[in-house]
Amino acid sequence: MIVAGIQMEVKDGDIAHNISKAYKFVRMLYSAMPDMIVLPELWCCGYLDDYSNVNYKIAFKAMSRFSILTKSLVIGSVPWHIEEGTYNRALAVYEGQIVAYYDKIHLFKPFNEDKLFTPGSSLSIFKYKGVIIGFSICYDLRFPELVRKYALNGVELIVSPAAWGKPRLHQWRTVTGSEASVNQVYLVAVNRTGRGVFQESFAGHSLIINPWGDIVVEAGEQEGVILGEIDLSEIQSVRKRLPVLDDYREKKDLYSSVRFFNV
Repeated sequence: MIVAGIQMEVKDGDIAHNISKAYKFVRMLYSAMPDMIVLPELWCCGYLDDYSNVNYKIAFKAMSRFSILTKSLVIGSVPWHIEEGTYNRALAVYEGQIVAYYDKIHLFKPFNEDKLFTPGSSLSIFKYKGVIIGFSICYDLRFPELVRKYALNGVELIVSPAAWGKPRLHQWRTVTGSEASVNQVYLVAVNRTGRGVFQESFAGHSLIINPWGDIVVEAGEQEGVILGEIDLSEIQSVRKRLPVLDDYREKKDLYSSVRFFNV
């Protein structure tokens, strides 16, 4: 499977501008014919003080158009309004239709996400072209239980749209590499770049990491696209040589037992 990531500078609050820019990058990918295209977190609108007036249907229609034009699965997160609240929702769109979605569970308080979004309450898994895929969104990656739960349920690829700050670039590389290696999955994390309304620059450095924790491809700080291959045979090889998940299953009951010593 060939996966592409679109690393773009998002203009906060300007949906028309962001959709137009994303479309330019999508056109660049026509000849590459990727199986999957991943956009950053909140790629259509960026960060706002209020998402109630964001027309998420316009963003969905754009993603539908992208998927039809490229014959690819398109993934990216948008503000999604339903009766229960507004969610930071990652959509997986194929042939113009939503085939899976995930609502961000861990909301990033420094950017007021906890006040503006309703947290998700469930992991999401789907299968596409023989690959079992799970979602996370940006800050979710800091919670290792999430990726481990996915791996234990057979997930082979984690896709994470992100808006990760440049001051935490070292943590970006550390967290993504460790999550992929300890859970023996591929991880595709596509980040935003440029500067936002919180006067913080975003890190860029979108990347694809293999089940060993090695970087397959990594962008720099500038806008652009990344392309990489997901090889399921590599996952099987890694898990056979280092049966981490099997060993975890054998010992998982021990993690609820703790012995304390007072010195």
